[in-house]
Amino acid sequence: MDHDERTLSEKLSGRIRRPYDAGGKRIQEGIVLASPIESGRITAMEIPEPPEGLIYVVSQDIPGHAKITVGGVDLPLFAKKDIRWKGQTILAATSPDFDTTSDWLSHIRIETNEDSTDASNENGSESEYRWTKGNLSASFASAFQVVEETFTIPGGPHEQSENTVTCLRDGASFTIHTASPWPGAVRRHVSRTLKIDRSAVNVRPYSVGPGSGAADEMFKTLTDCCRAALLSWKAKKSVRISTSPNNPSSGGSPPGAEFHIKGAVDSEGRILALEAEFTLFAGAFFPMAEEIMNRIALGLIGISPIRNYSIKGAVSFSTSPPSELGPAAGFELGFLAGELFASRVAENCLLSPGGWRRSVLPHKNQHFGPGIPIPKDYGLPQLLDKALSASDFERKNAACEQIMLSRKNLKVPPAAFNGTGMSCAWFGNGFLNHPRELESASLSLTLGIDGDLEIEIPPYTSGGVLSRAWTNIAVGTLGIEESAVKYSVNLPEGTADPGPSLFGRNVSVYTKLLELACSDLAKRRFRDALPISVSRGRRRTVKRFGESGFIEGNFFDTVSWGVCIVESTLSAETLEAMPLHIWLFLDGGHLLMPEHARSAVEAETEKALIWCLGGTPPRELPMIDVAFYDSLSKRPPRDISTLPWLLVPAAFVRSIRQASGTDIDKIPINPKLFRGRGIGQ
Repeated sequence: MDHDERTLSEKLSGRIRRPYDAGGKRIQEGIVLASPIESGRITAMEIPEPPEGLIYVVSQDIPGHAKITVGGVDLPLFAKKDIRWKGQTILAATSPDFDTTSDWLSHIRIETNEDSTDASNENGSESEYRWTKGNLSASFASAFQVVEETFTIPGGPHEQSENTVTCLRDGASFTIHTASPWPGAVRRHVSRTLKIDRSAVNVRPYSVGPGSGAADEMFKTLTDCCRAALLSWKAKKSVRISTSPNNPSSGGSPPGAEFHIKGAVDSEGRILALEAEFTLFAGAFFPMAEEIMNRIALGLIGISPIRNYSIKGAVSFSTSPPSELGPAAGFELGFLAGELFASRVAENCLLSPGGWRRSVLPHKNQHFGPGIPIPKDYGLPQLLDKALSASDFERKNAACEQIMLSRKNLKVPPAAFNGTGMSCAWFGNGFLNHPRELESASLSLTLGIDGDLEIEIPPYTSGGVLSRAWTNIAVGTLGIEESAVKYSVNLPEGTADPGPSLFGRNVSVYTKLLELACSDLAKRRFRDALPISVSRGRRRTVKRFGESGFIEGNFFDTVSWGVCIVESTLSAETLEAMPLHIWLFLDGGHLLMPEHARSAVEAETEKALIWCLGGTPPRELPMIDVAFYDSLSKRPPRDISTLPWLLVPAAFVRSIRQASGTDIDKIPINPKLFRGRGIGQ
């Protein structure tokens, strides 16, 4: 039974909290027919005569575009001939009675040939990527030592949840209710699919939190919205489509990857050059592949200044559903492998991890990673010092290392072994590629005759703690009452459709736009007649990332920093790995909502741990200490909810490597991983 999160007062008031609530009792349910095979070709399809009131839609019925183009990839709304993955939608139907629709669909007969098509990417997109700079041969020839690291990360780290989209039809207008981080794309693609003007499509987005299922299934949500709109258009009724995690058409998962890293290191532990190869295991399609691959490369290089590198990445496609974005769109994969390599360098140099980190961190007025300028308010060295001190990392690491080295000489092996791990990471808020499609942001303010202020801002960010923070900005700038601030559920008219709001919900961008709009409105309110409207927007037109052949330059709106320490234990009897204590020291700039920020970091930390453990929560949650650095109002807000995904996995794996005394080369971490390795012997 679906859990209804509404309170009694919300039910009685009729307020809508979820897309499922829209439409009332008159709405019709839409059902999709999914492919039973992984790949092949439809050779014949027998569709029975539909009963009265039932309509269905196949690819040939679409009046406009039969595919949605997103991130350089064309995703088909329906399979026309070729089947690309198991669960691919072939047909959608609706009628006033759900059981009637379901029974009719069960009588459709489809004949397929499973050998007539392969899983290659029919879009013809480039599947190999290279990033090179400097002289690797000279660096490796002069190296004091060469350090290698291999690691494998499976795909699908996120739990899929029920996804519902509702299309309400009112004459020639369509209103889409959906939990989507990209309402602008919903409006754009629905209008193209129905071949109608964009002004006839309204979008009512619902809250999407970082790492939530709706964000992870962004591309599937776009296609579901178009299918619901098609059924509504043909039936001339309002239609709702719901899919569950058990439904094979529920959508794809974030991709997995396999890494092999080799680095040239000098006698002082500095990384002179990096040579890496990785393969990304994707589904049948991979939207935004270039964006994700670039982020993986940046994560591999990490924080240490590395001027000589050769990185080769390849995408391996399969007959799984199209890949979705991970919680950091590739950063989580690159930093996990890159930070484990960094820990390996410290070990091989016989240096304490903390001391090695201090020695290789870039300083102010320098560059970090492959050549990204360090911002003026760079605080990573201070974060590192505070994290090492608060966790007593150096002493605990030395003790755990000594026990690991001498465990074979222990007369009475302990029941469990402890380990510690450390990681450092940075996160860039914004996108590297396709700026016109992804980076646009806009809002508008209207001060009415009655003194009320209406804020038209992408509404998936309003209605919660963030809207209260933005309300405080408007109240403080304009001197109005808090009750006078209202948020519109519509996208701003006359402006570019906003790009996807991921990775901290573009807080820094919209906060700056709101401050500028409020300041302009404050200057005009006693000069111009009411009502007064002010709009502000941003559309980046920066050069393409890596177009010079190098991955360097300042391509992000803001950069946040973090240090993580993890203390873990591994049972010698059950081989169960458990995190005991996690310290997170983060620099997210000015925190608009400090308490909410803390709870968001803790929630994402738990999700990152569950990912490392293969989807099983730890038997007991660890103690999580979160500390923020220098939250002054003059510093722009930055994303912090994504940082745990970049920090916690690498530190946790490193701690279990030390506790087990073995070179763990993959996740998930479970007892099966340690069987036969002689833990505790």
